[in-house]
Amino acid sequence: METRQKRILIVLGVLLGLAIIAIIIAAMNRPVQRAEFTPPPMEENAVAGVPEDVNEMMMYTKAPVTEDFTIALCGVPTITYDGQMRVYFTNDETNEFMIRAIILAADGKTQLGESGLLKPGEYVEYIHIDQVPKYGEELVLRVQSFEEKTYFSRGAFNMNIKVFILIDENGWQVEGAFDHLQTQDPGDGAGTDSADTPAA
Repeated sequence: METRQKRILIVLGVLLGLAIIAIIIAAMNRPVQRAEFTPPPMEENAVAGVPEDVNEMMMYTKAPVTEDFTIALCGVPTITYDGQMRVYFTNDETNEFMIRAIILAADGKTQLGESGLLKPGEYVEYIHIDQVPKYGEELVLRVQSFEEKTYFSRGAFNMNIKVFILIDENGWQVEGAFDHLQTQDPGDGAGTDSADTPAA
């Protein structure tokens, strides 16, 4: 009798082991659901070429990031009270990838606005932001780069911009510049300029 019970237990143990193995195999062969990646849209207001006749007080200049990565933008962007940030954000023609800009609050987390993707040799004059910063508030401009066909990330970096803006229908006043450029090896560069001038 005891021998029969032992055989039954052995058979049940073998069946249980086979069942566990079957479950493991089924789990391994189950397709993995991956989050779908939605590529950022292209910039609707992109302009081919380089902006001309930019007010000198806005300090439009190239900003080399690495040997093969250069952007250009205004070190002193203007912001209207309805949220139009005039920055002339430019993807240099020497780059081999697309870029876009994300405007963040000073905390580096709260997104205020963004541009669409720009191909090499394109720029966008304005980036709309949903929340107009206070006079003297800092913003973070985050630049993301992507391969043109695969949208594979080519990296990202932040620029801190300190903005002082007063704009109305009669004219504008602006003061500010890059505080510093943050990369993997951030530098200590900083600068500030100011000007009072009527609108053109």
